[in-house]
Amino acid sequence: MNGPLVRCLVTAFLARVADEGMGIAVVLLALDRTGGAAEGAFVVTAWLLPHVVTAPLTGALMARARRPALLCAGALACFALAIGGLSALVGRAPTPWVLAVALAGGACGPMVSGGLSSVVGALASRTTNAAQAGAVEAAAVGRAYAWDSAGYNAASLGGPALVALVAAAASPATALGALALLAASAAPLA
Repeated sequence: MNGPLVRCLVTAFLARVADEGMGIAVVLLALDRTGGAAEGAFVVTAWLLPHVVTAPLTGALMARARRPALLCAGALACFALAIGGLSALVGRAPTPWVLAVALAGGACGPMVSGGLSSVVGALASRTTNAAQAGAVEAAAVGRAYAWDSAGYNAASLGGPALVALVAAAASPATALGALALLAASAAPLA
């Protein structure tokens, strides 16, 4: 694997851990601050809804972007800011403001999932040269997508586990802050 591919896979893993942990962290934070999970459920809905709605737009933007790395970095920075904002706002600010932040962060979600995966094939094919055409290149691309898929699966387990451990050891706000830190560390790697 080449350096850009490894960096892409690490970026995707860090951002996906943050995204996968969001649902649990926000509900725990709402429960901790308000005594009920209702606000957390609304925030999770507002976070996830744009994942569905903006996915086609993300794909179109990635296909047309002259510098997809900058697009990814910007989306990941917005993603991290939204997570950090939710850490400060849930249970403390008016619900419409909290939902607006969740919608903005959730709109960056497709970049974390499909957007980063969309560049894996191109980065993997950089590992081959003219003498290694055909089957060797296809195998390299297949391995790269396998690593991407494995990272996705690890993040689906790691995000909620990280939230549970940090929330139990410190607080739900600290857990959400840890997710924001992971997402923020992914942005410059993009």
